[in-house]
Parts: sequence; C-alpha cells; structure tokens
Amino acid sequence: MTANTKATTNRPMMLRWIARRAGISEQHAESIWHEALTHAIENPGTTDNSAYWEAVETYVDERIEREKNAFCLSTPEISTLVRLQMRAGQVPLIAMQGWSLTWIRLLTTPYGWATTQRVG
Repeated sequence: MTANTKATTNRPMMLRWIARRAGISEQHAESIWHEALTHAIENPGTTDNSAYWEAVETYVDERIEREKNAFCLSTPEISTLVRLQMRAGQVPLIAMQGWSLTWIRLLTTPYGWATTQRVG
C-alpha cells in the first residue's frame, strides 16, 4: 500500500467541518486533500512520517485559507445597521410623542380647542 492510497483512506475526520467553516464544498475539500498528498510526496525525504503529514496539513491549511479569501465578500459594518434599525424602530415612538405634546398644548392653551371657561 503506497503512502497516497493509505492517506486517502486516512483523511482527517475534521475535513468536513473545515470545509463547512471555510464555505467550500466537501468535494472541493477532498480535492484539496488529494492535491496536498501529491504535493507532500513530491518533497524529497517525506514519505509517511511526521514531516510528510506536517507538509500535507500545511498545504491544506494554506489552500483552504486562499479559497476562503477568494470567495469572501466584504462584511457590512454591523454597528451602522444596528443604529439604523434602532432609529427606524424609534420613529413611531417619536411621532406619538410629538402628537401627544401637540394635543397637550392644544388642550391647555386658551386658543386651543378646549376653553378655560366653565359652563354652568
């Protein structure tokens, strides 16, 4: 059994989790894993020892990071969105406060709708 076929059967169990976290498909992560295996075999002196697996892991990490950054959109500024949402939520309250102040002024002034004279 060669190092390549042995490593294929021993792919990391976390590869699925890494792929989901990076936002790539599991098949694409598998292809990156196979590329890493062939890349590590090309390095002389690394065949199925700790240096080999370190080279595989480094290649996978670098490649997935590049893939993640390639498809990454700029993230919106959350504080601006929250501030706008709060202001939009306060609009009805501000309008009601304005109307209530208007009604209070109209009812308490002598030129408003209610008169200060008592009938009777």
